[in-house]
Amino acid sequence: MHLDILELNSRNKTYEFHTENNSSSYCAPMQWNDRLIKLLNDKGWSVPDLARSIGTPDEIPSLTERLYKYAKPSSEGGKPVPSPRGNMMAKIAAALGETEEYLRFGARTDSAASVVKEAILGPDVSEMRRGPRDVPVLGITVGGDTDDGDDRDPDFWLNGEVVNYVVRPAGLSHVKDLFSVYVQGESMWPRYEENDLVFLTKAAPAIGDDVVIELHKTSEGGDHATFVKRLVRRRGSYLTVRQYNPDKEIDFSMKEIKNLFRVIPTKEWVG
Repeated sequence: MHLDILELNSRNKTYEFHTENNSSSYCAPMQWNDRLIKLLNDKGWSVPDLARSIGTPDEIPSLTERLYKYAKPSSEGGKPVPSPRGNMMAKIAAALGETEEYLRFGARTDSAASVVKEAILGPDVSEMRRGPRDVPVLGITVGGDTDDGDDRDPDFWLNGEVVNYVVRPAGLSHVKDLFSVYVQGESMWPRYEENDLVFLTKAAPAIGDDVVIELHKTSEGGDHATFVKRLVRRRGSYLTVRQYNPDKEIDFSMKEIKNLFRVIPTKEWVG
């Protein structure tokens, strides 16, 4: 069903909607998903167009399916369409030339959407040059914690097996031993959503970098306990990292760390 937007009532911020066959119409409070539909219509974009603008080729199929769930008109008396988690709202807004504040709340305090886009997303990932499909994706498992009294719950368990290959961003053409994993868990939300793809390297991380920590500790199946966190400080033989959900700091002894990987930020992907 195609949605046509007839008129905005600026006083109470409602839109009058009607279907393409004029079979029904109603006035409803304008929600974030209604603004998304309006921006798509104004730009002449379909949902797959939006997915292509914010996702890498490997992400487009699943991203398109997710975006279709968001691009639904509000229904009279119906449940509200849930908003995206993590930085997805910011990515959608930036791709459509708007601010996250406008898409989420309908307010504009800064019309310089291009500045916001650069600040939130970094360079336009959708337009970057692509390299070969040679970056391995390592397999992971979830659950399977060991009953050893350690209250640091792993985000996932890394088994080290290559399960797929993804396209190498052109900006990472020079990076040796590059690999990737799909983030699991919500401890770094809103920084990362579950199933976000991150590129990793063994290059030494700096304070303030996001890191993936693989411990010697294993599950019954032999997979290694793995954490995605923000590196806060080094002191002696210990690392302190931060997670966002819930917000807290966690210490690791260097003796228990098998590998410490640096998460490569998006701004470094562009060639």
